Amino acid sequence: MTDRRVRIVVGFDGSPTSLLALNWALTEARLRDGIVMLCHVSPGRRASGDFPDTPDSPGDSPGDSSDAPGDERMATAQRVLARGVRHASRQAPAVRVIPELLFGGPAHQLLSAASGAALLVVGARGEDGFPGLRLGSVSAQVARHATCTVIVVPGLVDRAGNQRHRQIVVGVDGSTGSRAALAFAFAEAADRQAEVRAVYVFDAATLQTMASLQRKDLLRLHVRAADTLHGLVTAQAEHDPDIEICCEVLSGAPATTLTAAAAGAELLVLGSRGHGDIAALMLGSTSHNVLHNATCPVAVIRGDPHADPTGSRHRVRVRDRGSLVRGGS
Repeated sequence: MTDRRVRIVVGFDGSPTSLLALNWALTEARLRDGIVMLCHVSPGRRASGDFPDTPDSPGDSPGDSSDAPGDERMATAQRVLARGVRHASRQAPAVRVIPELLFGGPAHQLLSAASGAALLVVGARGEDGFPGLRLGSVSAQVARHATCTVIVVPGLVDRAGNQRHRQIVVGVDGSTGSRAALAFAFAEAADRQAEVRAVYVFDAATLQTMASLQRKDLLRLHVRAADTLHGLVTAQAEHDPDIEICCEVLSGAPATTLTAAAAGAELLVLGSRGHGDIAALMLGSTSHNVLHNATCPVAVIRGDPHADPTGSRHRVRVRDRGSLVRGGS
């Protein structure tokens, strides 16, 4: 009989970061009553030909699925996969885990395995990453090309802020992508008993370089951003669980500002498409900067965020904080 529960795919190579990714996937499976597909990719002979990570690349070289490694490498791969299964059974014995040993280019194989999945979870940097780099090429490729929601888990999660409330930070700009991100943030916050911090990044410094804009124009744009943010959050609150929410319009470079806002958070949530400032987040160097510098897990949202709705519903408290500007035009 086919198991029709939510499928969560996680890449595992035995590294400490991949263990953190596996833990995140197991938690998601518990929260969603889902199953975990635990994938270890062993490169075949063609894996050394994986393409450089460029914006136009469709994914790394697929290799040849029949191009399996020799006996020694096969045994090593099986041991790594078995280690992941044992870890999962200790951490979440009630979660069904399906181990998968794949061959070829890691990013290509993970993307293929995640076709039709609800979520793909990867560590920011795997066993073969370079010391000092938070983001590896595989996680960067996966975040860029996946057709499902991706969560990239960093090796060092910053909890130094020790916030009084667990917090999910979400970037909002009014686009369809950011609306989906907001819905996902609400669902995660409900499951994790966390607060949602909805952030609109207002890049005033860049706008000020435009000679035609005056100070009153900047203020008007700032107010419009605040109204957009508050309206979207209020609308989402009507359909989602009892979440405490704060709304902020912050001024600064989008990637740097969102990364700083998410320091110490449970999760930073971004839409895969947008317009204005948030649009740049998932379309090139800015997205790479967010993923490279974030000290908390980053979710890149695609697809339907309501595919697995949360059941509990309570009253939502919406509050404003910081530089949020109220008012009309």
